[in-house]
Amino acid sequence: MDKDRKPVKSSKKLAKPWTADVKDLPGSAYFIETDPRKYDFHEYMDFIDARSTDRRRLSSVWHTAILPRLSTSQFQVLRDEGKRLEKEWSTEKATDDMYWSRLKEKELEDEQQRRSMSTLKAQAYERFDAMQDLIVVETKAVTGKFGVAPLTRDDKDKVRLHVDVKSNYIGARAASKISTSERGPSTGFVKQ
Repeated sequence: MDKDRKPVKSSKKLAKPWTADVKDLPGSAYFIETDPRKYDFHEYMDFIDARSTDRRRLSSVWHTAILPRLSTSQFQVLRDEGKRLEKEWSTEKATDDMYWSRLKEKELEDEQQRRSMSTLKAQAYERFDAMQDLIVVETKAVTGKFGVAPLTRDDKDKVRLHVDVKSNYIGARAASKISTSERGPSTGFVKQ
């Protein structure tokens, strides 16, 4: 045997016999994937993607289904962690309240951002539709042809120049309609 060769390590994961006791718990994937010594209520809630509106139900599930199951497990590691988690549950009410408050704030921020993006998207579609209408109208005005009728190269250049000038004019008019009371301090940006 070559002394430079090292023994091949097995790629199999270590057996986790305690997984049989947690496989039927709500959100069992968290308990199976996580080392029992690292179980944590807040991490569990994040793992199952908890919503602040589910606080009462999820807290009840944790307290009445999960903790008793861990505390009465046949495996010592789960019993120890169940007892630790029960102690934390009864002594860390303020931490729990802060967690749910932060979660609610995050949900409100996410909703606000979603609405903002939706508004921006709607405005972009409106501008796109307006530009399409402008191109159709201006194409007819410049070339005498309606809509997207076949245009010559000269026609296309005329329309392109005319639409560029017209859209810049429309953009400038829209910007000038913003009153100075809506502008931010000396930056010219609109206040949100």
